Amino acid sequence: IHCGNCGQNFRRNRNKPWEYFRCVSATTHKNLCISPTLREDLIVEIMINAFRVRFDVDDPKLIKRLQRMLIRINQNDYFEFHRLKALTQIQLAKRLKDIQFTDEDIIQMERDYDKFENRLVEIEDDRKYRLGSIKWLENIKTFQDFSGKATIEYLRAWILSMVIYSKEDYKIYWIDGKETEVGNCIPIKPNIVESPKEFYSEGELQVDNNPEFQVMTTKQVTSGKGGDLNTVDEEDRKMIAERKLEPNLMVKNIQKQLSNSVIMQTSVPVVREKKLKVAAYVRVSTELEQQKTSIKTQYSYYLYLILKDPRYILADIYIDDGKSGRTTEGRPEFKRLMEDCKAGKVDLIITKSLSRFARNTVDTLTYLNMLKSLDPKVEVWFERENILSLSEKSNVLINLLSALGQEESVNIGEAIAWGRRSLAQRGIVRPAVQGYGYEYDKNKEWVINDEEAKVVKLIYDEYEKGKNMREIANTLTEESILTPGGQKMWQVSTIRRILSSEIYRGNYIYQRFHSGFSLISDRVKNTGELPMYFIEGHHEGIINGEQWKRVQTMLEENEKSRKENFQKYPVDKEKNDAFTKKLYCGECGTVVGYVRGINRQMKSYEKRWWRCNKGLKGHCGSIHLNQNYVEENFSQVLMDIKFNPAFDEYLDLFMEALKITPEEEIQREQLEHEKEALNQQLYKAVEDELGK
Repeated sequence: IHCGNCGQNFRRNRNKPWEYFRCVSATTHKNLCISPTLREDLIVEIMINAFRVRFDVDDPKLIKRLQRMLIRINQNDYFEFHRLKALTQIQLAKRLKDIQFTDEDIIQMERDYDKFENRLVEIEDDRKYRLGSIKWLENIKTFQDFSGKATIEYLRAWILSMVIYSKEDYKIYWIDGKETEVGNCIPIKPNIVESPKEFYSEGELQVDNNPEFQVMTTKQVTSGKGGDLNTVDEEDRKMIAERKLEPNLMVKNIQKQLSNSVIMQTSVPVVREKKLKVAAYVRVSTELEQQKTSIKTQYSYYLYLILKDPRYILADIYIDDGKSGRTTEGRPEFKRLMEDCKAGKVDLIITKSLSRFARNTVDTLTYLNMLKSLDPKVEVWFERENILSLSEKSNVLINLLSALGQEESVNIGEAIAWGRRSLAQRGIVRPAVQGYGYEYDKNKEWVINDEEAKVVKLIYDEYEKGKNMREIANTLTEESILTPGGQKMWQVSTIRRILSSEIYRGNYIYQRFHSGFSLISDRVKNTGELPMYFIEGHHEGIINGEQWKRVQTMLEENEKSRKENFQKYPVDKEKNDAFTKKLYCGECGTVVGYVRGINRQMKSYEKRWWRCNKGLKGHCGSIHLNQNYVEENFSQVLMDIKFNPAFDEYLDLFMEALKITPEEEIQREQLEHEKEALNQQLYKAVEDELGK
């Protein structure tokens, strides 16, 4: 408990029939400070009243929320995050000294960190009170019960400190960093007397000339030696009479600490004055239950962060769940975010860190430069590194940190791969995806899936009987059997992969493919760059060994024959790329693709036409169109449109229809108000969820 009038602490006194608290200066003499004497029951009343001011005491869930507040503080996760963030910032600043940070910046950051650690010490010192209060709350049901049974020891679990000005005027500093002010918290200056004679008896007076102390301290002499104040030096007498007290010192220190602390800042920096369309990007790289919880927490956090700020408009929150950041491939939400930025739907992107945005320097810089080239430019705020991508000094930091993040990712990947290879040497592998025809049991072991195994056996049997792969694929498609990927139409490549795979006779080859030696490499076939491990009897086979060998012999013979008769097509220079992915089949809706036909003996003909991709495989009855025919008819359609007066009239009507009428403008404004009201409801719902 601190005194708001002089800055000293309140001290517990026990030399009366009851215990009471009083400012140290006021205890010395009433003319040094006029703060009130507070009995324990009055302090409890002050603390309870602060609860009434801050919380909705009629809320039936209040007791549970108070309990959750203490549990969350005890877990220390929030403080550990800010501790790591502060230490990282200091280390980074030291590395970049004279590039972006000065010695004064580093000193200030270290001071802020010291303040933060001191606050953590205060919080940790009160842990015993929080544990006691958590247990006490188990038997408390209502706030009335809470206020009737509360003691100072229970209540200080929530209250870190108090600054008292009078019995009706005080400030409460809560354990979660919030502040509650009650009454008129203005320091009351004491009446400084002109001479100390009226309140000091005979004795020896000690004066502390330390300028850091703002309050005079005295010591009564009880040794019995006589003395007279007239023996005090004239300079000391003048100091006692004229020295001014600086009121509200503790409050000023607290306010300064909170306002200057870099570590405890949680608000987004102001980037521009206009309202910004703000998007958040979230990525987690695994699908573990803990990561799913992390997604929910991050979604709530960013929704709250954006909606609570009147300068921001929520564009969207983009979440890639269980996606790697090694490349942008396989991250559909990231791609959607980039497309929305190009479409002008986003002004500012908020993401947790550079490593969440991209795990390699090439991708990071490519997309940041693309966003910078847009009109208007799109900025990215990396929270952990506290970097705004459009700031003047951001390029050096982004290059450095991206490179560090890429190196870290490569090292982690290599360490994991080494561990897996070590296990593979002993015949222990846990493939991430089981093959078609198999499924996992409760121990994550491969067991046969009876329905899919029938399809595998059918493929092997039909191939042995002499059917080619195209015929087998057509048969499976016609029988409406789904492919391993869940598609309706079987491809020749899928049949070939099943026929040649070792897994169907019970063996497994580890590391047939690998991800290359950099973050931006795609998975490639292992041609000797890394060791491969053949694990015999890894699981139960669907095909017996003899049949599997016979099929492999047939595959080799057919492949040899194909190569002998195959001649490479000459380079095609006639394809009209203007039609690529622009034509669609009127029968089934599939993309119309380009087809080139050459006589195998290279003597008679070479033709080019466009045809539905399904039609090429016998699954659509649409006809093919010669490329010359397509070009001529498309040109004719363009000319007809250009010189048709009806087209101009239609275009004018269309443009007129796009104009907003006064009635539509009023309706638009009404919808904006409704949207704002719904946003406020959403904001409150998120706030309630975070408060649970």
